[in-house]
Formats: sequence, structure tokens, C-alpha cells
Amino acid sequence: MLVPAIAAVIAVSAIVTVGACLLVRGNKDTNQE
Repeated sequence: MLVPAIAAVIAVSAIVTVGACLLVRGNKDTNQE
């Protein structure tokens, strides 16, 4: 039971991190323009 839960938490955190990075990059690109 714990392994799937940990895997899900890691996957969600990874997706959130990537999404945040993309948002920051997008904001920087927009500001630069």
C-alpha cells in the first residue's frame, strides 16, 4: 500500500515542479519581450 502512495506523491510533485518551471520560464520570456 505504501509503495503506490509514495510513487503517486513523487509523480505529482515532479509534475508540479515541471509545471512551475514552465510557468516561470514563460513569464520570463513574456517579460523579456
